[in-house]
Amino acid sequence: STSVCTIGDVLANNAGGMRCRLENDSYHSIRQAEFVLPSGTIVNTRAGDAKFHSQEPELHAGLLQLRDKIRSDEQLVTHLREKFSIRNTNGLR
Repeated sequence: STSVCTIGDVLANNAGGMRCRLENDSYHSIRQAEFVLPSGTIVNTRAGDAKFHSQEPELHAGLLQLRDKIRSDEQLVTHLREKFSIRNTNGLR
């Protein structure tokens, strides 16, 4: 996979490699990111949430709604925490 892996793929899968501990995977290794949405909006996480909200209000609201829906379901939260604490043989979680 090293010949075809991209940064986006590493982040989407939270790959850390076979020797990476769960505390040092890609979620914990990135401080900021800049990316382009399909709409053409450039998002820089360093700019903070307010700028993203002003640039893409519908997407921002939808993501917050999804987040809140997940957080309100204790059984789902427990399931997700358990699932994301397990690493598979590819170094993904």
